[in-house]
Amino acid sequence: MTTPRARSIRLGAATVALAGVSLFTAQAQSLPWTILFAACAGSCAEAAYHANDMARDRRAQARAARLRAQPPDDPPETPPPEPVPEHWDDPWAACCITAWANHGKSHDPRTCTANTAKGPPT
Repeated sequence: MTTPRARSIRLGAATVALAGVSLFTAQAQSLPWTILFAACAGSCAEAAYHANDMARDRRAQARAARLRAQPPDDPPETPPPEPVPEHWDDPWAACCITAWANHGKSHDPRTCTANTAKGPPT
């Protein structure tokens, strides 16, 4: 069994040889032989093209089979975002900008600009 590339090369060489013989018979003014050798050269060229085409399809199928056999790359799981309580959506409802920006995590009543010790609105 030969490789598709070697088969294409052999068919290409046969195409060139048959085309040359067709030219020689045309110079000898033998029309039936010229037509025969030209048709053979054309069918060898067509066979070489199809050998390359079938080899390309075979390579594509093999590549697709290799890709299907590989396990998929799983992206790392990202943690879900922390839920934001409803009362921290409105900056005017918070007692200070620090408490609103941090959703009440770093509220300090001593530095609160509203000067109140209240927490988030309920």
